[in-house]
Amino acid sequence: MICFTHKSYPYGVEGKITSYTTSVSSLLPSPSCSPSTSKASIRKSTLEVIHKHGPCSPLVQDPNPLNHIKVLLQDESRVKWIQSQSSNSSDGLKASAAVRLPAKSGITIGTGNYVVTVGLGTPKKDLTLTFDTGSPLTWTQCEPCIGSCYNQAEPIFNPSQSSSNILCTSTSCSQLGGLRSGCSRSTCQYSIGYGDQSSSMGFFVTDKLTIAPTDVIDKFEFGCGQNNQGLFVGAAGLIGLSDDKISIVEQTAAKYGTYFSYCLPSSPSYTGHLTFGKDGGAVSSVSFMPLSTFPRSSQFYGISILGITVGGNRLSIPSTVFSSGGAIIDSGTVITRLPPTAYSALRTAFRNAMANYTMAPALSILDTCYDCSKESTITVPLIAFSFAGGVNVDLDPNGIFWFKEAGKEHMVCKLRRSIYGLKQASRQWYLKFDKVVRSFGFKENTFDQYIYMKVSGSKYIFLVLYVDDILFASRDVDILNDTKSFMSAKFDIKDLGEASFVLGIEIHCDRSESMLVNPLTKGLRPILFKEHASQVCPAFAPNRADSNLGIYGNTQQKTFEVVYDVAGRKLGLGSNGCS
Repeated sequence: MICFTHKSYPYGVEGKITSYTTSVSSLLPSPSCSPSTSKASIRKSTLEVIHKHGPCSPLVQDPNPLNHIKVLLQDESRVKWIQSQSSNSSDGLKASAAVRLPAKSGITIGTGNYVVTVGLGTPKKDLTLTFDTGSPLTWTQCEPCIGSCYNQAEPIFNPSQSSSNILCTSTSCSQLGGLRSGCSRSTCQYSIGYGDQSSSMGFFVTDKLTIAPTDVIDKFEFGCGQNNQGLFVGAAGLIGLSDDKISIVEQTAAKYGTYFSYCLPSSPSYTGHLTFGKDGGAVSSVSFMPLSTFPRSSQFYGISILGITVGGNRLSIPSTVFSSGGAIIDSGTVITRLPPTAYSALRTAFRNAMANYTMAPALSILDTCYDCSKESTITVPLIAFSFAGGVNVDLDPNGIFWFKEAGKEHMVCKLRRSIYGLKQASRQWYLKFDKVVRSFGFKENTFDQYIYMKVSGSKYIFLVLYVDDILFASRDVDILNDTKSFMSAKFDIKDLGEASFVLGIEIHCDRSESMLVNPLTKGLRPILFKEHASQVCPAFAPNRADSNLGIYGNTQQKTFEVVYDVAGRKLGLGSNGCS
C-alpha cells in the first residue's frame, strides 16, 4: 500500500518539514497497473521493476492479499540468516554502458523481494529471477530436475541446448568457496541455502546471459538447479548481486564497471527499475556515502548509520550504539533492524508524535501499530536517517509504514467440503500434517498421536493439533519463531498470537511464576478474532542486542534511486527515483 501526501506540511523552527498529512483512503494500492512516468522509464536501456503480487505482474492474474504474518516471520528468518552469515564469515566487505531490468517485487526467499526477467542460453529463454543484494550466486531451475523442482511461471531451462559444464579443477569452481558441494563426473557442483529453508543444489555451468538485446554476456557462470525447494512463488531462480567474485556484479565488471542501481516501486500498482552500469540520465540528486568495511562480512554492502531524526528532532542516541554492530543495506529484508537502544528512542518519539491516534495490537515483530479505520487523514512525523559522508535522507511516507491491507475481513467463503465432518478428508489432512512436521524434526507422542515434540539442544517446543487448529508451546522465542516460519511456508496459516483460550478453556500465562494458570471460572464461551482494518505500523524492529548487525530494509528504500558504486566504494541514495 502507499501513502500520498497532501498540501499540509507542518514546519519546524528552522523552516523544515517535520510531518506529513496523508489520506487513509489512499493507502490502498490501485487495482490497475500504473507504469512509472520517471525519466528512467523512457530511456532506451530501461526495463521495468514490477511488484510480483500487484496488477502489473505477469506472473499472477488474480493477486491474493498478502499474508502479513507469514511475510514478517520469513523476514525474521532472513535476518537471522544474514546475521549468522556475517558473524561466521572471516572475510571483510569489499569495498560503460547502462542496462535496466524489470524487477517485480513479491514474497519470496524469506521476505518481500524483487524479481527481474533476463535471458539465458542460445536461443535465449526469458526467465524471471529474484534479485538479491545479499546473495552471491545466480541460479535457475534446470531440466531434467533430478531431485525436485517447484512450480514456476516459465518453462524450466534446458541446459543441454547450449550450456557448458564448469570443471571441478577450474578457478571458477574454486571461487564458489563454501557453496561448492562436490564433483560429479568432473563437473563442479554447488549447494546454497537461505534463511527460510529455501535451497538449490545442482551443477555449475556457463552460457550466454542476455540483459538487453544489445547487451549479451558470454560464458556467464550460474547454477543449474537440479534439486530446488522453497518459497520462490513462480520465479525461476535467483540473481545474485552481492559483493562476491561469482556475483553478476563482478562477472559483468568489464562491461558495467561493478556499478548498478535500482528503484523499488512504492506500491504494487507502480513500477521501478534495475540498472547495470552508469547512466547519464540517472537521478541527479544522488548523495553518496562510503561503503563500510568490517572483517566479519564479505558478501554484504556495509553502511554507517550515524543518527535518526523524528519530527525534526535529532534523537539522543550515542554514536557507539550504531557502530557497535555495524549495518548493511539489503534488498531482501523488508523491515529495518535497529540496535535496541536506537529503536527504543525511535519508538518513544514516534508514539509521542502519534499520541492522538488509537493504537492497535502488535503485528508479529511490529510492536507500535495504529488503527486508522475511523480516520480520514493521518499526520505522520517525518523520519530521517543520517549516514557517514554527510548524507541525510528524509524517508518517503511509503518508507515509514508497513500497511496491513483492509477490505477483506467481511468477505465469506462458501463451504464446499468440511474437514470436520468427512472422515476421509480428516484422515488425509492428518497424514499430510504428520509427514510435514516430522520432516522438521518433530516426534509424535507415544500416548497421544496429536501431540508432537521437538528438541534442539537445550531448546524444545510442543505442538498440539486439534483438527486444523494448532497450539505451540515453548519457552524459547527462537525455536518458536522458526517453527511458525516453517509451518507458514508449508501451510496457509493465521497466527492468532498468544493463546488465551484452548478448546473453550481459558488459560493465563504467569511469567513471574513460569506457569500456565487455568482459572476454570469462565466456563465455555465463543471466541471471535477480528483483524484491525487499516492497521499501520512503523516498519522498524529491534535487534536482540546493540552488538547485532543492523539492516537497512527495502521498505525504507522505496522510491529512492539506490546506487552501488562497488569499485568506488560508495553507495548513493537519490529521492524520486521512481513512482
